[in-house]
Order: sequence, then C-alpha cells, then structure tokens
Amino acid sequence: MQKKFRIAVVGIGGVGGFYGAKLAQQYASSENHEIIFIARGDHKAKIAEQGLVLDYADTREAIKPDLVTNNLEELGKLDLILFCVKSYSLNTVAKALEGSIDESTYLLPLLNGVESIEYLSQLYPKSKLLWGCTYIISSVAAPGEVKVQGKLNRLVWGNPGLRNEDLAQIRQLFDEAGIHNELYEDIKDKVWEKFSFISPLGSFTSSTNVPAGNILRN
Repeated sequence: MQKKFRIAVVGIGGVGGFYGAKLAQQYASSENHEIIFIARGDHKAKIAEQGLVLDYADTREAIKPDLVTNNLEELGKLDLILFCVKSYSLNTVAKALEGSIDESTYLLPLLNGVESIEYLSQLYPKSKLLWGCTYIISSVAAPGEVKVQGKLNRLVWGNPGLRNEDLAQIRQLFDEAGIHNELYEDIKDKVWEKFSFISPLGSFTSSTNVPAGNILRN
C-alpha cells in the first residue's frame, strides 16, 4: 500500500487558510494524500465542526481537512509543511514539529521577511527547504472563515539547490490543487523583492494610520 503524502499547514489565517483550503479541496480524503490544519482556539473548533469556510471568487464553500489539531508533538512524520504563522510564533512551532521533520520533509515558510528561511535552514539543515513568499489579500473574517479580496494571487517559490524531481513534485501538487504558483531559480531575489516592497509600505501605513489605498490616492 502506498504511503500517503502528508501535508501540514501551520497557521490557518488569511494565507494558510487559503492555501490549506485549496489543498484540502483537492486532496482531503484521497488515497494518496493527507491534509492537516494546525489551528487553535475558536477558529480550530469551528473548522472541526463545519470545515473551513472559504469566501473566494464570489463563492463560499466549507472545506474539511483530514485533521485539524493544535497538538504538534504527536503528528508523526510529515512530507510537506507550509509555515503560515506570524514571525514571532515560528520559533515555537518549528521546534515543536521536530519529531515530524527529517531529510525528506519539504519546508515552505510563507512569512513576510527573510529571517524565517535563514532560521529554518539552521534548525533543520538536512530538510528540503523551499524559499517562498505570497501575494494575496486575505484574512480571517470570523472563526472558521477566511475571506479573500481582489484578484491578486501569487505563490512564489523555489530552491535551485534541490533536484528537478523534487521541484516537479511540489509544482504538480500545487498545479493539481489549482494554486497559482511561480517557480523561480532566483527565488532568493524574489523573496527580497517582496520584503523590500512590503517593509517600507508597512512602516508608512503604520506611521500614518491609513490604508495603502488612501496613500496611493494622495
């Protein structure tokens, strides 16, 4: 019997909720894959009760993973982990997943900034680390519900140091799930490009306390 390819999405917020929902929509309950959501509190309880409601492209659909949990220490071996938590939570969750990560595990952090990639490479140097970032406007609208606004939707990822077979496996996974993804050899430049854009813009919106749209119109 073929072993299932086990995918965990850590942090079911705006980013993790969207990508987790797309993966669960395609692969949950399949013979070859297992989709795990790592969430907590009321959000976790609602997802366990009704599935994750994804409000996207004028549709609302409740999508159930194979498992939703906050018990990171007992997950067992994982094949792909998408880290979609805030930067200040990465240290805790990454160390708690130590028993689930080995040299064959793909790690894809989708946090703003570049420190998360450097941190994971030091913590798990033998794993298959993927650089990545995402362009999407989404948020948790209510417990158990993620809303995506607008049409901006890019998952940028890669690692030229990995084998072509490894990259092709992950690309096929995203393609089959209907996730728009862009694979780059110069992925480190792409991640820094995102950081160079969002860092000054985020600082400016914080200091002025107005949305980016209002700034752009002025």
